[in-house]
This record gives sequence, C-alpha cells and structure tokens, in this order.
Amino acid sequence: MRTLRFLAYAAALGASLSVPRADAQSSFTTLYTFETSVSGGLPNGIVGADRVLYGTTGYGGAYGAGTVFELRPPAAADGTWSETTLYSFTGQNGAGASPLASPVGDAGGALYGTTGGGGAYGFGTVFKLQPPAAAGGNWSETVLYSFTGQNGDGSSPSASPVLGPGGAIYGTTYFGGAHGFGTIFDLQPPAAAGGGWNERVLYSFTGDFGDGANPLGLTMSAEGVLYGGTLDDFGGHAGTIFELRPPGPSGAAWTETVVHHFTGGGDGCYPYAPPVVAADGVLYGSTFGTIMTPIGYPGVFGLGVVFALTPPAAPGGKWADAALADLGEGEGWGPDSTLVARDGTIYGTASTRWGAWPSS
Repeated sequence: MRTLRFLAYAAALGASLSVPRADAQSSFTTLYTFETSVSGGLPNGIVGADRVLYGTTGYGGAYGAGTVFELRPPAAADGTWSETTLYSFTGQNGAGASPLASPVGDAGGALYGTTGGGGAYGFGTVFKLQPPAAAGGNWSETVLYSFTGQNGDGSSPSASPVLGPGGAIYGTTYFGGAHGFGTIFDLQPPAAAGGGWNERVLYSFTGDFGDGANPLGLTMSAEGVLYGGTLDDFGGHAGTIFELRPPGPSGAAWTETVVHHFTGGGDGCYPYAPPVVAADGVLYGSTFGTIMTPIGYPGVFGLGVVFALTPPAAPGGKWADAALADLGEGEGWGPDSTLVARDGTIYGTASTRWGAWPSS
C-alpha cells in the first residue's frame, strides 16, 4: 500500500519555497521570498545536499537573465534561511540565459544545468558551475555546449540534465532535431583536459501519430535505460511516456519506444516531469491535469493524476497503466515536478491550490 503526499504551491506563493512538516498534516512555511531585481524570479525547483538547497530562477539577477542560487538553513530552529546568488546569467557573449529547471550536482560539489536561451547561437546551453577553491570565493561558470538549432541539432533545453556513467550528461531539448519536435541528446566529456565536449543527438522526435513531441526531461534506470515524457504527440492523445534503450552489442543506434499514450481521461494528460524508476522497474509519475470534456468546456484541465506504469512480463508486451490518485479539492492542482518515492510513500508538488487562481 502506497501513501501519497502532495505539497501545493498557491498562486500567491509562486515566488516562495515551501516545505511540509513530517506529521500527518501538511503546513506551509515560506523559507525565502525572491526579489526579482536582486535574487531573481520564477524559481524552477530545488535540489538538496546536506540540507543546503540549490535552484535556478528563470529571470532577474544582476543581468535580468536568471540565476543559480543557494539556500542555507538557519543555525537556530527559529532563525532565517539565507539566500546567496551563486551566479547571474548574462545572456551575452555566448553565455546562457533563462534556466528553466533545477541544476543537478556531482560528487565534487559542481552543479550542472541547462538554459533555454543564450549560448553562442541563441538556442540554449548546457553549463557547469564549479564551486570556489576557498570559502567565500566566486563560483565559476563554463558553457559545456551551445545548441545550434540547425542541421538536426536540438534547441531550447527546458529540463534538468541527468549525470550518467563515465561523466556523460544526458538531456532533452524541447524543440529542434531532425523534425523540429525535440531531441534526446548526450554530452561526452573531453578526451583530454581542455578539450571540448562532444554532443550527439540520440533521438529526434517525429511528432507523427504514435511518437511523441516536445520532451521535458529524463530519468535513468540502473541499467542505463532512459525514460521521459512528452507533452504532445499529435495523434489525438495528450502526451506520452517513452523509453530509450542504449545500443546492444551489435547495434549502434539507441531505440525509442512509446510505452504509454495518455488519453486525457482517467489516466490524465500532459506529463510535465519525467517519471521515477522504482527498483522493480515500475515507473511512477504525474500528469498536469485531466481533460474534462463532459462539462462542455473541451480542454479544461482537471486537477491531475498520479500514475504507475508496470513493465510487461515479457519483452514486447504492453505496459500496465494504473491511476494511483486523482488530485481533488484541497489536494493541489497541476503536479509539475518529478515525484520522490521513499519507504512506500510518494511525495510531490502541485503548482497551485484548488481555488487559488484569481477570478476574472
């Protein structure tokens, strides 16, 4: 039996970070409120290490092009969390601009992320942020790759990257590729110090019936299989969940398979974040809403669905879909971040509370 716990971010708290208590009742605590001109605006999720939180803002900061920030807890229980802007994106001279997802960290304390714009060609970047050698020093940013948006390359990466074996970086671009509907890419580290990173497009989404379009992020299984979701598929559905398998001993190409087409009914619509992979291979994820056509307003969103996809018993079989929960009134609306599964409990966030949108 799995327990579901969701934290809803109200529209009025869209610039705040909140955490639930560990008891049965969840409450909201504002850890920090962003001031656009100083610390940035539109925070895009957080990652944590030793209770320190790291994240990005999509705009604001010293140059208006977004930031990477750090939040440190207070020394005393009733103290104030302290925010530090580690880096302000300039969007100039090949630098990135507008990060749209949280960074990920490696064992050495470096942060890796993507920007949706900027770079040498204006189509976004993958960057590395290196911590200072001495306390109090400046973090240093390096653009590992600038997307060209040309000749089959991707453009507009809008999700967090995944750090893979051997220092490789995997990710998605929302647009670009051979068909213009987004890509899955990897970046291989340079063979020698000071060399350039090598980017490969592992898959270009076609947008045709049966395939997805516009991916938003990846997760990697212990076997090196990549999973993710797409917001569209242009086949009368409402997004997909796909898998991308690495080449076998005799193959050179990665193989993409759509494992689930969302219908917009009981299984929800539009997975805004990649699923998580459990030890038994089950995928857990959420959809931003449900298309509620019976009420006479086609395209109106429901409140969202938490789902599980169970792999087939034999290769080539059908994945089994199960809706674990439909979010309802008082439970949040529009889950849009990757779930966390721990000790039989699933944790997640919703983008707003039911009834929190201002009336017109």
